[in-house]
Amino acid sequence: MSLNIKMSPKQLQLLQLLTDQKNGIISIVTGGSAGGAKTYALCSVSVILCLKYPEYKCIICRKTASQLRRTTYETMIKFLTDSGFVK
Repeated sequence: MSLNIKMSPKQLQLLQLLTDQKNGIISIVTGGSAGGAKTYALCSVSVILCLKYPEYKCIICRKTASQLRRTTYETMIKFLTDSGFVK
């Protein structure tokens, strides 16, 4: 499988923070206006960490299930398609 994962500098910074064993970060909470790529970053980092660490567990939440389906689910599918996981 050939993956094509493209990340912005901020997304790479998030990935580095989460993979640095010395900093002790165990959760991430984000905020800000719509369109800032927060969901895409969290989807991509979650998948990358699950691939890197098979024992890794993650959960992505929204206030309601309908918001999760309408936004996060669609973003996760976009990330998986963009990266070559699914066609």
